[in-house]
Amino acid sequence: MESLPGGTSLIYLSNNIIRCTTSTKLDEDSTYGIKGFMVKGEFVKSRSNEAGRSFDMVFSQSEGFDNILTNLCNFKDMGLLKGSPRAYYLEALPDIKFTLKTFKEKYMESKELRKEVKRLVKENYINFIPGSKNYIQYSPEEEDDEITFKCIDEEQDIWLGSDGNYYDSEGNSIEVEEE
Repeated sequence: MESLPGGTSLIYLSNNIIRCTTSTKLDEDSTYGIKGFMVKGEFVKSRSNEAGRSFDMVFSQSEGFDNILTNLCNFKDMGLLKGSPRAYYLEALPDIKFTLKTFKEKYMESKELRKEVKRLVKENYINFIPGSKNYIQYSPEEEDDEITFKCIDEEQDIWLGSDGNYYDSEGNSIEVEEE
């Protein structure tokens, strides 16, 4: 039996309560090519979803939550990956082949792949939330491949782009040594 501190008001007032449980350990030589772990999330209470619905997430020990590999994991579970473990591909892009280990690298290289992943996320994740079609608008024609930036070092003028690359304040790509 599980319990939460703070009485019953926390449970009553919460819109969502999600239980996160570490499941599988990941080695650099294994499935996704990272040192980390899988986390299974399960809706214990939700006002916008079904209680008991679960999902998997990929965490890197050095970077934390990995959205790109989490999407890949969920695409695999949804049956959206075609081919075999030696050469997966997405149905709309049969010429771009990847393995689970090389997907992130291909994703960063290929603008086409990023657009297709974004389209699949919008198209398929909308089904994860029952009734969401009434309030989430999705248009397949809507394509913005705009990069967003976050300053990670003001002193050295280093910005991290949503594409995973580093930039200066002028928007020029720069090399950054990992510590």
